[in-house]
Amino acid sequence: MDALADLFAVPQDYWSNRGTATTVNSMIARLNELKESGTDPEQLHRQLRSFTKLMSQGVAPEILDEQLQTLIQLQEAGVTAATLKRLQDARVTEIAMRAVGLSDKGLTAAAAMIDQVRRLEGLPAES
Repeated sequence: MDALADLFAVPQDYWSNRGTATTVNSMIARLNELKESGTDPEQLHRQLRSFTKLMSQGVAPEILDEQLQTLIQLQEAGVTAATLKRLQDARVTEIAMRAVGLSDKGLTAAAAMIDQVRRLEGLPAES
């Protein structure tokens, strides 16, 4: 049973604990929502494995479920995994956060300046 749990990336008590099974089944259903919208199934399997590991370390399933819901909402809003990865760079995030509160005119000017710097560095205006 432990080998099957490992193969399917579920907690080892998945087969014997109704609460664990219910929680994991809910996560799998949410992950399938992401799969239906084009996310790589292997990436989703890795995510389930990561959640399972965190659960075994004592992280509350409710917290993981909230994280998964946030991922779904971001994807529905058009935020890709590549965008999230770029935002992990603290400097990129800092620049983006400094734009909060700017008027439409200010945002347009900031975008134009960033496009100019990108061109100077040989990058396309938009990524």
